Amino acid sequence: MNIDELVANSVELASLPDVCIRLNEGIDNPHFSAKDLADILMLDTALTSILLKIVNSSFYNFTAPIDTISRAITVVGIDDLRSLVFAASSIGAFKNIATDLVDVNDFWVHSLYTAVAARRLAKHYSILHPERLFIMGLLHDVGHLLMYHHLPKKSADVLMRTQGEPQMVADVEQEVFGYDHAQVGARLLKSWRLSDNIIEAVNNHHNPTDTGDAVIEANITYLANQMTTVFEHGMSVSSLMDEVDFKNLAINEISMEDMESLTLEIPALFTESKVIIAPLAV
Repeated sequence: MNIDELVANSVELASLPDVCIRLNEGIDNPHFSAKDLADILMLDTALTSILLKIVNSSFYNFTAPIDTISRAITVVGIDDLRSLVFAASSIGAFKNIATDLVDVNDFWVHSLYTAVAARRLAKHYSILHPERLFIMGLLHDVGHLLMYHHLPKKSADVLMRTQGEPQMVADVEQEVFGYDHAQVGARLLKSWRLSDNIIEAVNNHHNPTDTGDAVIEANITYLANQMTTVFEHGMSVSSLMDEVDFKNLAINEISMEDMESLTLEIPALFTESKVIIAPLAV
């Protein structure tokens, strides 16, 4: 099964809510106003509630509360709000994916932690619109879910051959399938009509030096994924610094002191994000 067939066969299993499709159409329509977009979003009351929680959370630290979607669009911006909508909806989009190869809760914990780390790293590097990095981190591994569901035997073989060595997975997938989970995820996100930078960053989060216009985003997604993987294995900050080859990245090396500070901030941000987004996963 090639990538196009894999994604085509996943349309019913990994489909976004109608509100996301309508939002994309509205943003692409030059005649749509912020109020028109707010009207689309308010058709989904659960999503509206979660979006307002996100923009009023410590992610933004606005001094005054944001109590309407129209106001959220004004202060956050259309592109960032679209990223937040897709981020909040994506976990629910995959709730019908069935697989015995991975604990789906653990999968999303890894993905959400990577998302939070990517957004915090984006702020560290003074990247504009850091919410883009949140969705890149959240969706960087979604290709795995499609492969586990549709191609379980070959996927089990990959897991057996790479047990305990996650950095080997993409290379072994190329041997077994002729493509890897990053390429599958990128193809799915293209079908969702997400931005080219998000697609490229997901596609290249294991090859961050080969990313075209999204080189910085892919580098940050790669580093966030490395941070998450290292801490999942109970390793130290110094071990993380040894794992990352900053000389081959397009982002500056982080000092040990800054990395230690980041690792203290991220768990609280992760917990807050998990509480906010969790209702859409059920």
